[in-house]
Amino acid sequence: MFRVWKLDAGRRAAAPTVLVAIALSGGAAAAPSPVRGDPSQGAARAAADPAADQPATPATPIAATPAATEVPPPTPTAAPPSGPVVLYDGALDTGLPDTQGLLLLSRAAAGTTLAATQVFTTGVTVLRTSAQTSDMAGYFPKPGLVAGLDRAAGFTLRFTVHVTDEEHGASDKNGDGVGDRAGFSVIALASDRRGIELGFWRDQVWAQADGPAEPPPNSNTLFTHAEGAPFDTGAGLVAYELRIAGDAYALSHAGTPILSGPLRDYSVFGWPYNVPDFVFLGDDTSTASATVRLAFVSVAKGLPDAAGPAAVFLPWVNAAATP
Repeated sequence: MFRVWKLDAGRRAAAPTVLVAIALSGGAAAAPSPVRGDPSQGAARAAADPAADQPATPATPIAATPAATEVPPPTPTAAPPSGPVVLYDGALDTGLPDTQGLLLLSRAAAGTTLAATQVFTTGVTVLRTSAQTSDMAGYFPKPGLVAGLDRAAGFTLRFTVHVTDEEHGASDKNGDGVGDRAGFSVIALASDRRGIELGFWRDQVWAQADGPAEPPPNSNTLFTHAEGAPFDTGAGLVAYELRIAGDAYALSHAGTPILSGPLRDYSVFGWPYNVPDFVFLGDDTSTASATVRLAFVSVAKGLPDAAGPAAVFLPWVNAAATP
């Protein structure tokens, strides 16, 4: 199980708490085997993007995660698949992500009741923490599905998401007038725990800085706003591709670069940034919130050739230059 983040400086939880998977809507069915082949993030993506974000069924409240004794992440009982692994494809119409390869983990800040919700509708899962900014909720791969993410060989995280609403107004931690948190974040760490955390605002995608400690004092840089790029994350479902190779990352959409830069080492913070092969998508902070529509998540070892995601994997060397 995973322990929740600390909230001491407005980022993570005040006391260690184990997070457990939340089964909703009367209990989830047994998870099917991961889908192979990474079919360009699903041919039905366009059909899964209605103009109005109206759930077909009422949003399901997310049960608060109970406290428990901390335990380390489970050791996989078998080697994960070597090819691309689709962790979630809403086009399969199986329901929420926990019916496939992702676990939902969540908690409310001390003294509050969790108000976050998730609902499946028309090929997407709508995750909402906007009702209460201090809520946190997000998705992790189920144990054993993601391992051996070698940044020397490279790996690729693909995800299709629409940030319909995001708020981070109280998240400037170092006094520079720029927010340092995002209501939707993506974390991808290699086997040696180096990787990147990206924050998604409605008009920008940006990277979290590393460093020896968080502010204060304001000279500390850990988990503060680093490089960023203007991008409209709220226009609709966007199929992102995050490539990690060597010492660099690069985020793109439909072959067009969005943001790139150096990998970071956040492990000084401790759990979960010292966990190898770590992937997260969601709201991991108490000072920002969002409503997002998640349609697709996959992880692949290696880097796809420009001709397409299913065939040749080649080193991708043009990752260091920030656009």
